[in-house]
Amino acid sequence: MSVIKETYELNASPEAVFDLINEVEKTSDYSDFLQGVRKIGPDIYRYTVNIAGIPLSWDARVCERRRPECIAWVSVRGITLAGSFTLKPVPAGTMVFFNMEYNITNRFLAMVLRPFIPPLVRAVASEIIAHIRQRL
Repeated sequence: MSVIKETYELNASPEAVFDLINEVEKTSDYSDFLQGVRKIGPDIYRYTVNIAGIPLSWDARVCERRRPECIAWVSVRGITLAGSFTLKPVPAGTMVFFNMEYNITNRFLAMVLRPFIPPLVRAVASEIIAHIRQRL
């Protein structure tokens, strides 16, 4: 599996940051890359993106929700992935650790998308954090 990690510092309490990150369906409002995030079951969401002209969707289940420390998810259909936002209090507010592991099993898709995915995932995470920063 490929791994992407990013760290962000926000000038707000972990509780305030967690409450915004926990609004899973609103994540598509925070990113130009996410075309949609829709709740389809208890703690299960369908994500839709378009990468290099290739539409992709997957379903992910929130597998861990510990306010104000962590929200984590794992795919249940589509792209194999798992990720999390882990929050740690720091003197200036909150340190946010983003972690995403993914695996594209279709060899053709993997070959085509490999150069796009890491910068795209980093951009999406940064956009989400930027919008959360604005809302705090």
